[in-house]
Amino acid sequence: MQDTAVAYLEQANSDSHDLYRRVNRAALWMESTCIFLKEAQAEGEKNWLELLELADQAIDGLPFHQHLPIIKECVHICSYLYVKTLRMWKFDQPSPFLQTESQKLLLKLLSHPSLPVKMETYKHILNLVKDCLGIQNVSRKESAACGGINFLTHHRVLYEISAFGLQDSAEKVNVAAKDILLFLLKGQLMMTASTWDRFNEALYPVMPILQGYADTEESLGNCVLLISDMSDVARDNVFPSTAKLKAALRLLFTKQPTVRIAAVRHILPHLTSDDDAHAIRPELDQTVISSLPNLFCLRNPLDITLDTSSKSVLKVESVEKLFCILSSDTVDISLRRSAAEQLSVVLQGQWFVKYTSFNVQNLLNAYILFINIKMYFSSMCLIHSMLI
Repeated sequence: MQDTAVAYLEQANSDSHDLYRRVNRAALWMESTCIFLKEAQAEGEKNWLELLELADQAIDGLPFHQHLPIIKECVHICSYLYVKTLRMWKFDQPSPFLQTESQKLLLKLLSHPSLPVKMETYKHILNLVKDCLGIQNVSRKESAACGGINFLTHHRVLYEISAFGLQDSAEKVNVAAKDILLFLLKGQLMMTASTWDRFNEALYPVMPILQGYADTEESLGNCVLLISDMSDVARDNVFPSTAKLKAALRLLFTKQPTVRIAAVRHILPHLTSDDDAHAIRPELDQTVISSLPNLFCLRNPLDITLDTSSKSVLKVESVEKLFCILSSDTVDISLRRSAAEQLSVVLQGQWFVKYTSFNVQNLLNAYILFINIKMYFSSMCLIHSMLI
């Protein structure tokens, strides 16, 4: 009966049917939110795939129910699904499929258009990172405590935090994003070797973005500078020397002189090292070294604006051919119509008429002819419909 009524409403009043669909969808999201909270807080074994689907629907319904506590549950589920042994919820081995689905859920929260949702997401992620990498874990002697941050050790998640979280206009979001990255960059002593390697593997593709925040004064900027530092023994085996050299060279393009000077210090070991060298390299002159920070700086700025004012993208010969096809009496009418449509597009670009030697009168004639052809086809279709 309900399906019949809905079908009738769709035919009778499309606006009311659209309103019904939206209300029905909102009600479904509200119901899914209640079921999700009940299942997430219940003890015993769980259907993780169903729970993730409910969480996804609950997030879609946030603009309606605005129940922000579900965000904390979602963040903890994303973290738990990346841990092999859970204490609260029994789960023997992590499933790659479930990890992928939970990552989609996390990215959905991090990029949510609602500011309160993003603020709540970053706050709970930061709290979770503090619990996993905080100094309090030293006294507990739990090496597996850092496993809770494994869900963050993926390049997509780090890219979202680095590219958008740090740039967010809301202070509570960008400060939380900065603290999350600081805890991860400084957390080697609190992580297991496998977790640290996993984090650096995910960090490598995001390195160029993070280097945009390189600085000699702020804490995050200093941590970013250490990525390319060859004298940093703790990171010597993390990235290959070629990756560190690329990172140091990228820093030479920054505006800050202090960062460029630090980049030169990182590059010098690559230039003076005798490892894998076929011959002994000459010593660098001090004047050459002092000029390296400004290697890519130009004294006189160059105007790189493309000069397209005197050059047309379209060829005059091609337009002339189109006009010949259009004005010919022997060419099939369908080809003439196609030529007229193409010429009408050309006429929309005034720059073509201005910067080419093609006869403007010919273009106007072509346009008039195109209008006549359209009128001819319209009249033919009208006559055809009348005859039928």
